[in-house]
Amino acid sequence: MTIDCTDLKNRIHNFFFYDTCDVNTVGIELEFPIVNLDGKYDKTYDILLELSFYIEHELKFTKKEQYLFEKEETRDKISFEYSANTLEFSMEKSLSLFEIYIRFRHYFKKIQEYLLTRKYILTGMGMHPHWRKICTNALDTSRYKTIEHYLCEYNKYLYGDFCAYTCSVQTHISPPIIGLIPNILNVFSFLSMIKGYLFSNSVDLYPDSHFINTVCCRDYLWLNSKFAIHKNNVGYYRKGNDKIEDVIDDILERTLYYIYRNSRCWYIGPYKIKDYFSKDKIKACDIISGEEVVFSTDINDLNSFRSYKFIETTKRRTIEIRDDCQQPVFDCFSPAAFNIGIYENIDEVKIIARDMCQDLGINFFDFLNNRNIATSINCIFSKKTLVYYLDKFYELAYLGLKKRNRNEEKLLKNFFWIRNSYKSPGIYSYENIMLKRSNLTKLVEYFSCTDVEDF
Repeated sequence: MTIDCTDLKNRIHNFFFYDTCDVNTVGIELEFPIVNLDGKYDKTYDILLELSFYIEHELKFTKKEQYLFEKEETRDKISFEYSANTLEFSMEKSLSLFEIYIRFRHYFKKIQEYLLTRKYILTGMGMHPHWRKICTNALDTSRYKTIEHYLCEYNKYLYGDFCAYTCSVQTHISPPIIGLIPNILNVFSFLSMIKGYLFSNSVDLYPDSHFINTVCCRDYLWLNSKFAIHKNNVGYYRKGNDKIEDVIDDILERTLYYIYRNSRCWYIGPYKIKDYFSKDKIKACDIISGEEVVFSTDINDLNSFRSYKFIETTKRRTIEIRDDCQQPVFDCFSPAAFNIGIYENIDEVKIIARDMCQDLGINFFDFLNNRNIATSINCIFSKKTLVYYLDKFYELAYLGLKKRNRNEEKLLKNFFWIRNSYKSPGIYSYENIMLKRSNLTKLVEYFSCTDVEDF
């Protein structure tokens, strides 16, 4: 059925910005590359099956879907994300990030011990160190095969298989008032510059690197993929948001490229959301079977929409922050801890951000350009000035966590994990591999330690 623009805006408002009783809860999702210590991937599917068996029968997770397992008592989930090369921990939301960390640490150590007996390891990198060697085929589920088809449909989009080898840490924050959302989106979009300097950790570690001058290949891959066929689909909001209506206008420009009907995933379009709901009928295809059908459009198709913005509001009425690369394992909760602490002091953050813009001569709302500069291997910002503001934002994050009184500040203990260097893990990787030609295996092992003291 066709829906006029005003009605569609109202429906999107009700769909995305409903009230929830889970205010002030936090959540985290963590993706880790599954790395073979010998650099051999001829038995990738075997390890997928073996690890699936271990998660279900030894860790006592219930198999909910193919490649997805849930702990019934906590609702924590472990899954293979897109390909057999990435394991994701989707931790159930809680009032305390530290409580989540305790549960995660138990699961992770058990799985790590198991994988090491098979000469595999989960490592804390934002890009699989053997990305050229691994099998990048999507797992054989309807949704993943549809995504694979979409990303690889045209040769003009290079690295269409990038979902198989990039990993992030995703933070979920639940604001108590809907009206706060535009301000939160603005502040965290600006902080993408600071966090890009601190948390960029997706580097092409091959000597003949495909990605020059960046320690955040993830950004490049997303921004140059078919997900970005419409510019509003990825990156940051291109202008400041003053009110919820601005966010809704932006959502209308996003792309819908598959829908679910009768528990099946159907490839469509792609269509901008505003264009999709102006149509009465649409053609759809089941990528796996090849079956083609014609459907009537339905407002419930919004349930199928997936945003790929780096900072975004979600259907669960959370703010999802997904522009942080996976960190060395011993520090993998730092991005979420930083984000939550900053959120607690967001008004003070805006004041310091304004001072920083004046000192560095940058525009607060030039989110993507500021991010690109900060993630450059040869960052042009004054190191002295950067260090000053890194300290300021770190202090606000720490005080914000202390104010919550839930022990979460402990998760910032390794915040500047290379002491006194103010280098992101990505810069560390680049210098040790590209310049010093250090042993890649040692680097992987270091990034895989659960504690600094373990190494």
